[in-house]
Amino acid sequence: MQNYLNYPLEPTTTYNERLESMYTLAKLISEDETISGEQQTLWLERMAKAIGFTPGNVKYIVAKSLAVIEKGVDQEIYKEEIRNINK
Repeated sequence: MQNYLNYPLEPTTTYNERLESMYTLAKLISEDETISGEQQTLWLERMAKAIGFTPGNVKYIVAKSLAVIEKGVDQEIYKEEIRNINK
């Protein structure tokens, strides 16, 4: 997908689905050269809340997501990193 603004946002029912959606969103936003820094963070925070992450955890999930995606990890490693965010 070339434009993150066109990404179809669908409600998720499981934590695994949320992680998969967040992985895709974080990859899309990190690859878009028209948005950076605080704009990336704010947009991802809104999307994380929309797909069902707890508002109290959103800042941590977004920060970790951007850091992990920057390393170029695959989806499975990404999910493991986010699952272990508080360990």
